Amino acid sequence: MRLFIALILIIFTSQAAAANIYDLIEFRSELAPESTLSNPLKTWSEAEKEIVIKQFKSLQQSAPGLLLRAAAPGKIMLYRATSSPSHPSGAWVRRRHESSFIFTDIYFAGAGKNHLGIIYTDWLFIHEISHLADPVDQIARSDEWSEIIEGRLLSVSRRLNQQGLSLRQAMFKRLDSEAQPYGFPSIYAAISRHEALAEFSAAYQFGKPVPHEIQLFLQSRLYNKPKPEATEIARLYREANIEFRNEKYKKAIKTLTKSIKIAPDFSQGWYLRGFANLNAKKFRKAQKDFKEALSLIPMDDRKMRRESLEARIWANNSLKDFASTVSDYSELISQDQKQSKYYYGRGVAYIKQDKLALAKTDLQSALQLNPNNRDNITDLLQQINMRLNQ
Repeated sequence: MRLFIALILIIFTSQAAAANIYDLIEFRSELAPESTLSNPLKTWSEAEKEIVIKQFKSLQQSAPGLLLRAAAPGKIMLYRATSSPSHPSGAWVRRRHESSFIFTDIYFAGAGKNHLGIIYTDWLFIHEISHLADPVDQIARSDEWSEIIEGRLLSVSRRLNQQGLSLRQAMFKRLDSEAQPYGFPSIYAAISRHEALAEFSAAYQFGKPVPHEIQLFLQSRLYNKPKPEATEIARLYREANIEFRNEKYKKAIKTLTKSIKIAPDFSQGWYLRGFANLNAKKFRKAQKDFKEALSLIPMDDRKMRRESLEARIWANNSLKDFASTVSDYSELISQDQKQSKYYYGRGVAYIKQDKLALAKTDLQSALQLNPNNRDNITDLLQQINMRLNQ
């Protein structure tokens, strides 16, 4: 059996390595029709192309499965962009609307080595390719990866909290040593499950220490050949994104429904279909979609949960379902207790339910957090006091 598996891997590796690299990548000086990139582009020099081709060919030999995953939804569009304050890194990728790899001036400026002794751009290349290989986060959001990584992420966060530091502060101070006791190759790996996956992938690729269970996970989920259904889900999601961006909401709903039928646990599909239904004014369906999405989105993915809750509140209010609005605002407040708009929104929802004492408490909190909204909040508080004194 082991011999059979080894032979299959050899055949797969040789087939992938024999593929023409230009079937997988495309250098572009103009945006592809589906691109959402807004950065100014530059023309590729032949020397820059040679550097990037060399990296892709090296990856094709050493990790063909990773490269095939990255290119599975379609050719990887390679753009040469100017450096930008919003993207201070030497390179980054866009993977949900398109498969794009953007290289900036910094990438070709002759960067040195990182704290592990690896050339910065070589490490960054593998890191970003690893993101492309998981275009709709099915790997990073999987229960298996969550079980492996969540405890480690929490341990680093607690360690930093004891020192009065946030993860962001530790990252900018490059305190990699604070994450290494928990097996992380860098402090950046402890930012999220997505960045952990990409950073561990780079460490694995360059032969740096990686916990055994993570090695096995990378081998079986990220470095192997993608299954046809995974490729199809990524393709459908990308198609739906383009339809959504062009305000073709009915088409987007239909396309996303296909992806959800293939993978009912595809949180991104439920999430985007919720927005499509919302924009199509199908509020009840939007409510249901966001309910499914929230049941699948990990609790630590605060951004996606926040966006889902805020969107569902729009649907709730359109349906005059103010009890659900209160519930959703309560979860948002539990995530971020410094947002005046959440207390204000919940206060207004309490007014709609005639729960004036609760509304008053929330509006007072909103006013305390944002005195600039004094006129609007004060008017509501005066109305509440008049009704309470009747």
